[in-house]
Amino acid sequence: MRARRLVPAIVMIVTFAASRTSAAQAGPSAGGASSPSAAPSASAIGPALGTWAFAPFVGGAVHSPAGYNWGITADRDHFFIGMHMSTPVLRAGRMTLMYAPNVVPLVIISNNPRYANVTIGGIPRRVESGRGPVYGAGLVPFGLQVETRLTRNADLYSMAGLGGTWFSDVMPQDGARRFNFSIEFGGGIFLRTQRRHALQIGYKFHHFSNMYTARENPGVDAHVLYLGLRWQKRLPRE
Repeated sequence: MRARRLVPAIVMIVTFAASRTSAAQAGPSAGGASSPSAAPSASAIGPALGTWAFAPFVGGAVHSPAGYNWGITADRDHFFIGMHMSTPVLRAGRMTLMYAPNVVPLVIISNNPRYANVTIGGIPRRVESGRGPVYGAGLVPFGLQVETRLTRNADLYSMAGLGGTWFSDVMPQDGARRFNFSIEFGGGIFLRTQRRHALQIGYKFHHFSNMYTARENPGVDAHVLYLGLRWQKRLPRE
């Protein structure tokens, strides 16, 4: 499965980014004077080095595609409530590489089958008894984001992430697991609304899979649109 080949690459790249994050947040050396550019400027949208940005978001997708991407499970709607986080690791001209983990306390997938154990002709069987939503919560600890300055008040960004989600029932069908890995990638734009606030408009391709850790692994894909509001905060140093 192509999704499995992405996992080692994403983990290695994000591990490098995370190691650079601690160095970036350490600030200037004791022998050097602090630079005024270390603080976010009035024209900056993205956070300065040593600063975290937080962006609560709401997103959704309808009619999960099947047959031409990774997943083969059709007709599932998705709903997400979460928090994007990011902190700069490297800067190069107009571009900034960021470590970008996510927390998703609520995931809802529609049309998930429910099952019951019955006896037919003296033979115990497990049959589908209905359909309904399944609920989950997830974490994306391995995330990268690249931001590019477009104008004084707008930044374009691209992102990719690897994480996992725990569901209230097996998902997407019997024989799968409650725990699913998640892979996502996409992009969007930040539109500055105030000095340290920006509106986030984004798209991402999202994939759920148990990575063949269960008997069944049909996978579920989604084309997710989401909105968020980002603000910056410099965390206190120890």
